[in-house]
Amino acid sequence: MPKSFKPTVLLVLALSAVFTVFFLASRHNPIFSTVNAFAKDPYDAIGSFGYQLALFASLLSVVRVFIPRGSGELSASQKLLVIRGCTVSVQAVAVTLAAEMVAMFRNPSLWVSSPRGTFFIVIIAIITWLAAFIAWRIDRLAYNAGLSSEAPARRMAMINSLAGIAILAIYPSAWRASMTGELLTALLGMALLFLLTWSLATALSPRIDIHIEDFLDDLGTLFKWLKSKSDFLSAVFVAVEKFFAISVMKFMVDFFNPRKHKWNFAVLTALVVGVILALVETGSENVSAGAGMLTKVIAAYVGIEAVGVLVGYGLFTRYLGIFRTDK
Repeated sequence: MPKSFKPTVLLVLALSAVFTVFFLASRHNPIFSTVNAFAKDPYDAIGSFGYQLALFASLLSVVRVFIPRGSGELSASQKLLVIRGCTVSVQAVAVTLAAEMVAMFRNPSLWVSSPRGTFFIVIIAIITWLAAFIAWRIDRLAYNAGLSSEAPARRMAMINSLAGIAILAIYPSAWRASMTGELLTALLGMALLFLLTWSLATALSPRIDIHIEDFLDDLGTLFKWLKSKSDFLSAVFVAVEKFFAISVMKFMVDFFNPRKHKWNFAVLTALVVGVILALVETGSENVSAGAGMLTKVIAAYVGIEAVGVLVGYGLFTRYLGIFRTDK
């Protein structure tokens, strides 16, 4: 495996981690929150789904690159999937940064002539430069591996991106005044994040129809490697295999097997992630309301997050080789 794959993947992971810390700090740290112009939807929704997608795609590539393999080499399909994972992660960050800059320029009174605001803009500029550098590195990696895309696809992606920026630049803030408007605005931000990231990623990394080893194959390789490392681990993994051989567990595994039933697992994941993030968000923001209003707020968070997970799953599951479909 070319040595440049591992450093590039680690850089992408570092970028997604730094970006996540910055985005969360911009919402909750008093130093940043007072000059944060993208704390409202649709910009906040873009950032919320952007850091999740960036982290997920970068971790997916890390697992694929660092799983011990018998040959010590990545296959052509695995190289393609690693490049795609890195591309999705960086482009999710790039789309979010573009949305944040639009929000900052639409609300200059929050940060202009403020030392905190200047510091805030400098941090955004540094992360943007880092994302551009890593995107260039990924592009070089794809070129050297013979996996570059054609220029027309890139031009169309840029047109789509400019259209998305235009929507964010003119979107009327008054439309989010009501709860219904706020929900629709959040859904718009979520849709823009996923659609623009998908458009950029598929343009930068070509859609080649080849057989792929999906993430379940990668986990299977990791499982076998861990099982072979020691007697203790071997006993643990044998116990795990026996547990999942129980008839009830076999039924559950089959029912939620994404290769056989694509959407069963997706719906379960969407609901679980939605509930977890809803509890985290309502807790971190200290939502003070009656039981009825709190229930509505949590339901809104769960619904938006669940829809986002399903949209992301539908767009990226095949492109990133997360699960393949058994015919």
